Amino acid sequence: MKPRTTKPKLKTKKTKTNGVSAMEQHKKDLADLATVDPEFYKFLKKEDAGLLDFNVNDDDDSIPDDDPEQQAHQLPERLE
Repeated sequence: MKPRTTKPKLKTKKTKTNGVSAMEQHKKDLADLATVDPEFYKFLKKEDAGLLDFNVNDDDDSIPDDDPEQQAHQLPERLE
């Protein structure tokens, strides 16, 4: 088997696959859970309904884009 030479792409909430964002797909999967595993769906609804009730547009609007903690680390040009 040939070793992988590139890093795999990580899917994030903004990554789109077939025109559907990961968040939209997750919401669809949760909706499908009611038919796939109704007992577990009822359990989630009873114990933590917030897990099932979210809006795709609610992702990280509360975090400003210029938040330093959300920015990627920049490597220095030269190590000391």
